[in-house]
This record gives sequence, structure tokens and C-alpha cells, in this order.
Amino acid sequence: MSSRTDVPSCEPDLNGARELSSKQVQRHHENLRATGNPSHTQFGYGGRSVCRAFVYNAEAGFRFMRNATDIIRTVSRHTLAYMLFSISELFRLYDEFDPLDLLIVHAILNANVINVMNDPSLDQRFSSIHSVEPDVIKQGVSRAALSRFLSLPLETVRRRVTGLKRRKILAETKVGLIVTEQNAFRFGNNHELQKTNMLLLTKLLRDLRRAGVNGPDDLRGAKVAVSTKKAR
Repeated sequence: MSSRTDVPSCEPDLNGARELSSKQVQRHHENLRATGNPSHTQFGYGGRSVCRAFVYNAEAGFRFMRNATDIIRTVSRHTLAYMLFSISELFRLYDEFDPLDLLIVHAILNANVINVMNDPSLDQRFSSIHSVEPDVIKQGVSRAALSRFLSLPLETVRRRVTGLKRRKILAETKVGLIVTEQNAFRFGNNHELQKTNMLLLTKLLRDLRRAGVNGPDDLRGAKVAVSTKKAR
């Protein structure tokens, strides 16, 4: 009987998203055959590690998943892993900040550049890691909008925003709150975080491709399957 499981391991090198070696794959394979349980191996990298998971079948090895329900489940797994590892890196780099403050700061950052993301010319103009969006083009956001978006009490948002303004991270403009371009903590311009995100995104895209998802067209069957179930 074949046994499929998610086998966690960790990348020892953040500078290159390499595949597991054949010996590591063989070791996992033998462990699964002998015990039916995944072998867990963690390699440290500078006091931290970035974990990865892959779908492995003890009889067939790596495989592509083409079934619509398999696509839904595997996309959920890999995208959740991407989000959690991204959040983990954010918390690690800004460990002097309360997680809720970080959530508010990055919600504001996202709102500030929605107009950039929606304008292909601006998106290209500020695509480089060295091109920071100036404050004058940022789209502000209100406290009430943040409260609704994050499902947080308005008073909580107000209190946190006041503290972040005091640290000169946020500024009040005529169009709402923005994360200042010159903030001392490099929010919105943290090169280490941006480079790590590129590695995590590369891993996500690689894992989805391995699962048979190369683009949005590959998700159409999954959407149809969901719609059919709802109709019943």
C-alpha cells in the first residue's frame, strides 16, 4: 500500500533554493518504507531556518497531482506555508515590535501602494529594489478602513496608530495615514526582507508547478469542482 505524506525538511542555504539531494530523497524513501512515518531533518542557517515541504509518495516518489480536488488542497497547503514563513521572517527581522503593530504597519503599506499596483507604468517605474515609492504618490488610508480590513476594534487601531506616529513610522496626510518613506526602520524598503520574500516566492511557484499548477488556467477545473459541489 502506498503512503503519501508531507515530509518537512529545511533549506540550509537561503541564497539558493536547491532541490533535495538524491541521498536525502533516498533516506526519506527508506524511512517511509520502514516505518510509514516521515523523517524530520532540520538544518540551521545563522540561528534560523526556512522550512519546506514536498508531497512524496513512498511507492512512486515525487508526482504531479492533476485531480481537481488535489489541486485545491495542495494550493491551500503551499500558499498557507508561504504566508506563514513570510510572517515568520517579518517577525524575526522586527522582533522589537509587537506583532499587531507590524500587522497595522503592513496593512497601511499595502493600502499606500494600491494605486501603484493598479497602474502598469507606475508598477514598472517602482519595480526595482532601489526604487522607493515617494510619499507624495502614496494613497492614504483611514483608521476606520484599517479597523474594517483587519477586523480590529477601532479604538485598538487608534491607540496603535498613535504609538506608531510617535515613533515617526506613520504620518497623517490629507488623504489619510501613510508609512513614511524616511522611517528609521526601513518599513517598505527592507532589502533583506524583500530578498527573502523572493526566495520564498520562488519556492512557492516551484512547489505549485510540481503539483501541476503553472498558471491560473490550471485552477479552472478546481473552481468548476467547487461550484458543482455548491450547486448540489
